[in-house]
Amino acid sequence: MRVSELKQSIRQMRRVQSDSSKALSSALNRTIYGIGTEATRKTKERFFVKTADVKGTLRIRNAAPESLEASMTSISKNLPLMRFKTNPGKVPVRRPAATKSAVRRAGLTAVSGAFIARMRSGHIGVFKRMRSSRHKKVTRNGKTYWSGLPIRELYGPSVPGMMGSRKVIQHVEQEAKRRMETRLDHEINRLLR
Repeated sequence: MRVSELKQSIRQMRRVQSDSSKALSSALNRTIYGIGTEATRKTKERFFVKTADVKGTLRIRNAAPESLEASMTSISKNLPLMRFKTNPGKVPVRRPAATKSAVRRAGLTAVSGAFIARMRSGHIGVFKRMRSSRHKKVTRNGKTYWSGLPIRELYGPSVPGMMGSRKVIQHVEQEAKRRMETRLDHEINRLLR
């Protein structure tokens, strides 16, 4: 081996060493975005939830060459039951015999005492009368009507709760490992070219 070839190989080794943290951060970032997509897909596969409801809760923090750490978190409150599969799917003209709902991808189950209604604000949801509520005459703005309030809206699980199920977590961990290996191989090969 000649001295010039030796010097060139030493320069290449130094370049690879300095670029290795860039390659690792790039691999981490590509992996974390792929995991977000995979977690959304697996959650949708197990629950009746829309993609936008899941993706809207995800927060991804990218890795940098200085700090080789990427993270994905999901933060949300419980979703209204109307966001899942309900039957009827909109406000009915006449009240059906039973309001049915399904959160998991299984059959619909009847929710006793539940009804679908539109509030004055325009919000549509699945509601249930509180036990203490009785119909009573109420006068408001000179109009008298019967009120069955108070009522409360029914909710399903939160997105982090759905993503935290055992099968979703196992799948995401396996997928993260697989993706990281392939992305890291790709980035290292790109550096060596």
